[in-house]
Amino acid sequence: MLKCELLQGRRFANLGHAARAFEAWRYCYNQERSYEVLGGQVPPTRYRPSNRSYSPNPPPPEYDASMRVRKVEKSGRLSFKNNSLRVGKAFTGEFLGIREEVKAGVYSLWWFTVPKWASLT
Repeated sequence: MLKCELLQGRRFANLGHAARAFEAWRYCYNQERSYEVLGGQVPPTRYRPSNRSYSPNPPPPEYDASMRVRKVEKSGRLSFKNNSLRVGKAFTGEFLGIREEVKAGVYSLWWFTVPKWASLT
């Protein structure tokens, strides 16, 4: 949509001119244009601020003593029991908890209070 409405066949004199044109297009796209998926309404009529306050520096997760904690490397992997497990780059730098389940050799991987996976046999 951006390409068709703003960029296609158009030349800008300089970067500042392109930035102003983009700002005008973005404002219209997000503030003035109605959307079928919103029942013909514009986005600002549907916006609701969150009840939760934003914390730019949330406290680190705390895991109970039954869990082993590992830090996820830049590659999106963590090491556990001589295995390199891929958990995803979204978790880079995060500390994850690993808990052994009732069945021997089965572990669950936790991020804060959210279980992510169960495996490792």
